Parts: sequence; C-alpha cells; structure tokens
Amino acid sequence: MSSSASAIISNGLIAVVLLTYSAWAWSRGDRGGAIFIGLGTLVALWWSWPSRGPHQSRHDAISSLTERDAVVYWRPGCVHCTKLKISTRLGISPVEGELKWVNIWQDPSAAEHVRELRDGNETVPTIVSLDGKLLNPSNR
Repeated sequence: MSSSASAIISNGLIAVVLLTYSAWAWSRGDRGGAIFIGLGTLVALWWSWPSRGPHQSRHDAISSLTERDAVVYWRPGCVHCTKLKISTRLGISPVEGELKWVNIWQDPSAAEHVRELRDGNETVPTIVSLDGKLLNPSNR
C-alpha cells in the first residue's frame, strides 16, 4: 500500500471517530463542542490530505534544476514543511534560487529517494541541491 493510500485510510478513520464523537456531543446538547470538534476535524483533514499543496514530479523537478535551485521533498500535515513554505513566502529561503516542491505522498519514486537519503525514513522536509548535497533549513 502506498504512503498516500495509508494516509487517506488513517486520516479517514480518525475523522470518522471524531465526527461520530461530534454527533454524540450534539445529541447530548453540547452544540458548541460539537461544532468545534466537527470544524477542527474538517480543517485537520484538509491540512493533511495527501494531494494538497504544491507538487511536481521528482523527474520534472530534477530536470529543471539550476545550480541555485533545490528540490524540497515534503508531505501534507508536516509542521516543519509548513513552516518552510511560510518562510519562503516571506522571502526567507535556504537557497538563492527556486525551490521545487515534490510531495512524497504523490510520487512513490520521491518517497523511495528520501528513504535512501534518510536511512530508511521518510524524513521531511528534505532539501537536495543539484549536486546531491542535503541542505538543512534552520529552525527559524
């Protein structure tokens, strides 16, 4: 089973449990709590949905790289990936050029490549320059 499929199944199961709890809370008269849990569940589902966000195939990203660019391997729901996206939108980037975003949940070859680079783990964000050097963004 692919990472994307397992993410959909696990997210879906968690959402069913939370939405069932929300319906139970509604039936018990806790309208505010039910709405809060229901809306929170829907936002969390959207945030971690496997096909959300910027993506291009690993092949396309690598073939369009220049010496100043880098490929960012990421996945939805990753807090550190979100922080990196926000910082790049604010003009703070770990590279001088462009970042090519590859969603490892949409590209199995990208997920495999990250596992090769990260000792079998799908550690994201993983940033790789044209020469294959791993770049580590700062925590800021």
